[in-house]
Formats: sequence, C-alpha cells, structure tokens
Amino acid sequence: MAKMFGYARANDAQVLECEREFLIGFRSGEDGCVSVFTDLGGGIDRNLPQRAALLSLVKADDIIVITGIDRLARGHETLAAIWRRLQRKGAKIAIADESGMTIIDNPWGITSAAIGALPAVVEDRQRGND
Repeated sequence: MAKMFGYARANDAQVLECEREFLIGFRSGEDGCVSVFTDLGGGIDRNLPQRAALLSLVKADDIIVITGIDRLARGHETLAAIWRRLQRKGAKIAIADESGMTIIDNPWGITSAAIGALPAVVEDRQRGND
C-alpha cells in the first residue's frame, strides 16, 4: 500500500520545527504522512542523513511530501539525481501548502518550471525568509 512521507530541511531549528509541524498536520488522518523526516542543515550540505534514509525507504507509489522543491535539493544535479532515483522506484514527489498538494508527475514539471523558479526561492530564503 502506498504511503506518504514528509521531508523538511532548514538551516534554523525553529523554521525546521514549523515545517515539521505543518507536514505532521497535513492531511492528518488515514491518508496523511505516516512519518516526517527532518534534516537541520543547508541545502548545499551533502550530509543530510534523514533525506538519505527517506530515499532508501520509499517504494513504488509512495509519495514524498515537501513544502518546496528547494527543501529536497537546491542544486540542479542533486535534484536530477533524486528525481531519477525516485522514478526508478516508482515513487513521487508532492509539494504541499495550505491549499493542498500538487504531485510532480513528470521530469519537465520539476526540471523546468520548478527549477526555473529555484534561484528566486533560494535568494528569498537566504534573505531570512527560510
């Protein structure tokens, strides 16, 4: 049976806790996230053990729920590698906010639109809006 797993990453412990709380409460109940994985550290930091654990855990039809594509990876190469790995497994990525969840179901959606907006998102978060 497919499962939803949340993933949050932030440089600041308070921001991380806010993301974690949001993902825990997101669609709480039977169809919500069964667990939320968190890493405290920068997106450029390659030492993200909970992300690695999550990527190893997911199976076909599972969904990784994030609050923004830059929470999963900030670099194009890293994001592309994660995407390929999830595609091989048959798992999906979804971006969640207060209005709902959007499944990123094709590589063009994640690599062109989402990554195209990535520099602005990263810049905004670097200004303290992480």
